[in-house]
Amino acid sequence: MHCWETLQYVKVTILITDIPECRDDTCAVVGECLEKVGGGTLCLCPPGLTGSRCEVDVDECVPNPCRHDGECTETKDVINEFECSCTPQWTGKTCTQSISMTLQPYIALY
Repeated sequence: MHCWETLQYVKVTILITDIPECRDDTCAVVGECLEKVGGGTLCLCPPGLTGSRCEVDVDECVPNPCRHDGECTETKDVINEFECSCTPQWTGKTCTQSISMTLQPYIALY
């Protein structure tokens, strides 16, 4: 018996699939798509959006960011923005500045 007669042939088929899983619409256009090792995708959403594809608009008014009984309203057509309607004695982006403290320097002059 010759040694080459004892060899067995093994057929190996290598399937190369370099097809990107991230497409333009994978993350609802605005998110950043990452391909997971082992397959699948992960979307990194910008502030104000969530969901597996960044398709859900986060309600910036939950929980209410407006302090001192201020009323929160989401800004229309702008993601990740809100406005506070403050009660009369408060002011500022989230109603944290007292009107009396804001006027204090002017009152001290008189």
